[in-house]
Amino acid sequence: MPRKKGQPRRAQKYGLWGRSGAERFSLYVAEELVPELEQALLNGQALQQLVREMGVRYTQILRSERSERQSKQQSNSRRKKS
Repeated sequence: MPRKKGQPRRAQKYGLWGRSGAERFSLYVAEELVPELEQALLNGQALQQLVREMGVRYTQILRSERSERQSKQQSNSRRKKS
């Protein structure tokens, strides 16, 4: 809705909500903090993505090392039987 000349500008209201453990929360965010908070949230999302990628890579490395150990154990047990 357009404001009439001379009327004070209404401050926009911002909120942040989410979960902490099993509890929900909501916070009022002052307008001047919004840009900083938006950047922090973007940084957090990027960090989460990196952690997920690292988890996948780490799991692949562990699997690879495990199968190498199993292959060595199988070849060693075959040699002992011969």
